[in-house]
Amino acid sequence: MAEEKIENHLVLAIVSLCLVVIGGIFAAPAAIASVIFAIQTDEKVKAGDIEGAKQSGGRAKVFGWIAVALWAIPWILVILLVLVFGLAIFGAAVSAH
Repeated sequence: MAEEKIENHLVLAIVSLCLVVIGGIFAAPAAIASVIFAIQTDEKVKAGDIEGAKQSGGRAKVFGWIAVALWAIPWILVILLVLVFGLAIFGAAVSAH
């Protein structure tokens, strides 16, 4: 029986897990779920459950991107806050002179 190649998105899952370690603890549940679904994909293909493997691969992708988003959003907000308050402080300092 020829095994159909179904993308497991394990690389995305591992990257999202690494981002959690770097500083996105809120993304941990989604990253862990992504890794679990990515691993399940290959197991289901080997067992002959192609539909289940496609589902697991899709879920791994979704949870991986959710984890990346949950990691990125706080960093984007911090950068925006620094820019806004930095410009406000700079503007106040310039107008004081």
